[in-house]
Amino acid sequence: MDESAPRVARLIPLRNGVGEGFSEVLAKEVRPLGIKVTIIEPGGFRTDFAGGSTTIRSGRPECESTVGAVAQFQLAYNGTQPGDPVKAAAIIMHITTRDEPPLRLLLGSDTGSPGGAERLGAAGRRQEVARFERLH
Repeated sequence: MDESAPRVARLIPLRNGVGEGFSEVLAKEVRPLGIKVTIIEPGGFRTDFAGGSTTIRSGRPECESTVGAVAQFQLAYNGTQPGDPVKAAAIIMHITTRDEPPLRLLLGSDTGSPGGAERLGAAGRRQEVARFERLH
C-alpha cells in the first residue's frame, strides 16, 4: 500500500489473516481430492472500485482525520493504482493451468509493503512467492 495512505488504511491487511488461515486449512483438506487453492493477495488495480461506482458521503467532523482521510485517499488514488487488471486476469488464468499453482500469489508491484513477502515470514513461503514473481 502507498506509504501516503492514512494509518487506518494500513490496517486493512490485518483483517486478511482470517481468510488466509482458512484458505491454508482448506488447501490441505481438499488437496487429496485434486482441488487446488490459491490465495490471491492483490495490490491496487486500476478499476472503477474507487471511482464512479463508489459513493462517498461526507462523514462526521470528529471522524475526518480517520475515516475521512481514508475516503479522500481513495478518491485521490483512483486511476493511479499501479496494477493492470487485464494483466492480472491473464496471470490468474495462467496459474489455473499449472499442475502445482502457488498457495499464495502476490499480484501487483505494490504487494511488497506491508502485505507482501516480508509479511509471509517463513523462508519456504518466500521461496514460493519468488517462484511465481516473474509472472508480474
